[in-house]
Amino acid sequence: MASWGEAKDSRLIGKRVTRLSGAEKATGRAKYTFDIHRPGMLYGRILGSPVAHATITSIDLSEAEALPGVKAAIPLIEPGKKVRFEGQEIAAVAATTDDIAKDAIRLIQFDYDELDYVVDVESARAEGAPQIRDDWMGNQSEPRVDERGDIEAGFAEAAVEVEATYHAQVQTHVCLETHGNIAEWDGDNLTVWASTQAVFGTRQNLAQRFELPESQVRVITEHMGGGFGSKFGPGVEGVAVAKLARKAGAPVRLMLTRKAEHLVAGNRPSMTQTVRAGATKDGRFIAYDMSGYGTGGIGSGAGFTGPYVYHVPNYRTEKSAVAINAGSARAMRAPGHPQGAFAMDSLMDELAEKLNMDPLEFRRLNGDSDARRNRIRQAEYTLGAQEIGWHRRNRVAGSGKGVMKRGIGVGCGLWGGGGGAGNASPRDHPLKWCCRSGYRYAGYRHRSKAERFVEEATGYLGMETISEGGEWDENLRVGDTAGVQFAEVEVDTETGIVKVIKVVAIQDCGLVVNRLTAESQINGAVIMGLGYALLEERIMDGQTGKMINANLEDYKVPGTMEIPEIKSIPYDTDRKITGIGEPPAIPTAGAIANAVYNAIGVRIRELPITPDKVLNALS
Repeated sequence: MASWGEAKDSRLIGKRVTRLSGAEKATGRAKYTFDIHRPGMLYGRILGSPVAHATITSIDLSEAEALPGVKAAIPLIEPGKKVRFEGQEIAAVAATTDDIAKDAIRLIQFDYDELDYVVDVESARAEGAPQIRDDWMGNQSEPRVDERGDIEAGFAEAAVEVEATYHAQVQTHVCLETHGNIAEWDGDNLTVWASTQAVFGTRQNLAQRFELPESQVRVITEHMGGGFGSKFGPGVEGVAVAKLARKAGAPVRLMLTRKAEHLVAGNRPSMTQTVRAGATKDGRFIAYDMSGYGTGGIGSGAGFTGPYVYHVPNYRTEKSAVAINAGSARAMRAPGHPQGAFAMDSLMDELAEKLNMDPLEFRRLNGDSDARRNRIRQAEYTLGAQEIGWHRRNRVAGSGKGVMKRGIGVGCGLWGGGGGAGNASPRDHPLKWCCRSGYRYAGYRHRSKAERFVEEATGYLGMETISEGGEWDENLRVGDTAGVQFAEVEVDTETGIVKVIKVVAIQDCGLVVNRLTAESQINGAVIMGLGYALLEERIMDGQTGKMINANLEDYKVPGTMEIPEIKSIPYDTDRKITGIGEPPAIPTAGAIANAVYNAIGVRIRELPITPDKVLNALS
């Protein structure tokens, strides 16, 4: 492993270096999957289920195949199988134009026997609810129970207790470039231009699916318009487009529609947790008892963290997943952590208030059990408090005068680092240097970072990047990253609208390779966290089983009017190198929720914090 020395002595490491692809993106020259055009390319479309739950009895593609311009049509589900959510894939077509493909989809005939469905978590948990998954007894998974210490002894020692229920909604990824691929066959060799975060994983998956050696599958991702954890494989649409291309004997492009992106391309699961917690009179967090559940749709990935960040010697947790007739969850920027952090940071503020203690001081007293992380977090508390002006917060929540009330809050996050240990080993070739790296390239994602290291070590600038998979078998240590965020909000007590004024985000990320892109990652994560806190929510209609806001008009994401001043501070801690894409998304919602409470003096325990919830709380 190379020794980089001090960042201050480096020509490039730790400096603000413009992303190599920045000019291409700003001028529109960057080629995303949607922008790729192949000679003779066809256009693909997928027919999704119009109902939330049914058994497919027949599929007839003949009318669609007979439409002039249609070159291929394939089923994506067998008769006798069930569809379990609106939008689940039934069939696909490829045609000479996108309009013809849309017309062909309408000509596909299929019959089904509709089944009872349930899209509400509480209804799904009720006795007698329609069965969603054949491999579960009922719609709720067996709970996972974790415990430590003696919880009853802990509560016996507690001077104050808080009992509360916290809820977080389902959030969809809203990738601006929807999931999609272009597939092209040359004999038994398959080339796919994919909007993916994992070119090698996608290649492996496609090779297995079509029973090909990986050497005969090539996956290309030049640029990707957002993934956030949802694009780690080809998906149904990726397999479908390859099948269509093989059948048609021509390249096929298939990009999901915006509606389908909401329905089938993954989401962050919901969370409901009921908590009882206790603290001693001197401010020690002593006991924590939590029972919770969430929904990952028809999937089982509804996990969330808890207890979280703070040290508590006595705890018991019980967590389970609830199946409903909705699209399955996928990994989403720090999976499970924003939900748990929102609940835990709300709880910490509630305990601190019961003790008549400053919530920041209460956090300091109950630091991380890991000494290194605790040292970092204590420093982040100090820096963030200075940057936000913690002394300005309301000593008594809601005590500000006037209609427009301001408040300040804090939240914390914890995320793994080093889980995908890799190395960079430059090789001197006659014409170029090659960097063997243990991590994957996801289109744009790592180019600047990898090239900064090789340029620093070799003295060569502006290199071409050619990516190939590699291995590194040294036993490298896995670590964690600690982050703290402070938020200042303004709440209009007449309309209920919450406006975030400023967010200060301090994130441990080890050795900062490129300070400019590190700050950019923090900014993006904070914006996503703001959307989670105040705006975004998948809304399901219990009468029809459908998502009623599967678009960008009714599913609100932050725009320029909602984005506040963001002070992003990559916190240099030591010489290890840690990813920063996921952890800054964790603390934002908790910090904003606590700031809202500090402003209005009424606790809102349910995300998103929308105007109606604010007005209901105030009334």
